[in-house]
Amino acid sequence: MNTEQFTTDISNLEKFLTELEKCHRYKLIGYALVPLIIGIFILRKVNTDIAQRFSQISSIEEKIIKEISSNLDNLQEQSQNILSRDTYLIYIEKKTLLDQYTCVIG
Repeated sequence: MNTEQFTTDISNLEKFLTELEKCHRYKLIGYALVPLIIGIFILRKVNTDIAQRFSQISSIEEKIIKEISSNLDNLQEQSQNILSRDTYLIYIEKKTLLDQYTCVIG
């Protein structure tokens, strides 16, 4: 996944979260309108919308987690290659790469 796709997924996630907040507001309105019978239909519609949003959010979340773990594995592999092969790099570049790796890994 490239950076462009990653930012698209994050913006979609934010969009779904704002839509979820709207659904919760409609749900409150539906509860208020239950005595007028129309609230029941509003609640039914809103509950299905909320379920859809949660499934969309979880699928995007899974995709983002897989991509982050894949990038982390690639980073670990590259750092191990640098260390094990004693790859020729300018000392400053090698130190910067390894410092970034240790910063990410913790």
